[in-house]
Amino acid sequence: MLTTSRPATRTQNPVKADIWKRRIIKYFDLLSPEDQEDIKQAIADKSAIASQFSQPVIITQWPFANDKVWHLGALIGEDIVSEAVSANGGQLTSKLIIDLLTIHPLPFYIDANESILFLGNNKLAELELGPLKPISSVEAVQRYGLAKLEEASEKSYTRV
Repeated sequence: MLTTSRPATRTQNPVKADIWKRRIIKYFDLLSPEDQEDIKQAIADKSAIASQFSQPVIITQWPFANDKVWHLGALIGEDIVSEAVSANGGQLTSKLIIDLLTIHPLPFYIDANESILFLGNNKLAELELGPLKPISSVEAVQRYGLAKLEEASEKSYTRV
């Protein structure tokens, strides 16, 4: 199985894009036939998943208008969300969001004033703000929405 620690580079510059294409083809040709087949299969699998969602997935029955599907994907993983939405007939409902966050919990904490949400226990914040209270992913999403949880995961904290 082929693994890499470096993400793919994306560019809008056509000259650079052409250079990257030639490099990828050069290195692809150097791979073993098994690794080449693994890559071809992974591309085919991603294409199949993408074609299932030709219509944009909309969150239904959800009180936070700014929340998007990608917020949930950023929190728990795009593949997990895609599989769950497929199994749910292409619908992302509030019940499914709660179920996914119950199955894949994240360690959120809130300060005593309930004004700052943290992803993970932050010792420096505890020194400045006092003890942080743990809050479940489900409770956090019901109070603040997916966008705030995603922001906390990106920056390690967010004001709520």
